[in-house]
Amino acid sequence: MAAGLALLWISGGIYGLLLLAMVYGGDSFQAAWTGGMSAVADLPEWQEVIERNPRNRGRILDQDREEFIATMERWMAVYCPDPEATVPGLPDRDHSALDLPAVVFRSGASDPHHTRATSEKVAALLPCARLLEPPWGDTEWIERMAVARAGQGGLFGRWPLLVPQLLEFAATVP
Repeated sequence: MAAGLALLWISGGIYGLLLLAMVYGGDSFQAAWTGGMSAVADLPEWQEVIERNPRNRGRILDQDREEFIATMERWMAVYCPDPEATVPGLPDRDHSALDLPAVVFRSGASDPHHTRATSEKVAALLPCARLLEPPWGDTEWIERMAVARAGQGGLFGRWPLLVPQLLEFAATVP
């Protein structure tokens, strides 16, 4: 059970959701479709998994191509925008059941992956939510992406800056 929620960078909007489908499943889907399971095993995103346990290459190669493609399609379908679900898999009408303290950090207006409208709507749908401004500027997501691509840090390296706001919020919860 959870005592509360803290939400940041909630994926949303047509572009953000469709991009997630492609990021998490697109390359593997295309590799399986065009080159079979050996092409999947050769993808850069699977190399760390294979290096950690070389038997994982065999596990990938042993999968049925058609079943793998069907699985990737099911996974990608989860991200298809749904007018009744601001957050994929959670219809808007079901948010009211999440009756616990929640902090929703507003997304930057410049962020096409985690739209400001998504964070604001989730905050409005949750019965005990407080919408807060994060302790950084509007372009945080874009800046973190650039830092990560340059190999100079991760996407979440500045999340400790959220701790004071979370502690302050927690102190107000009965």
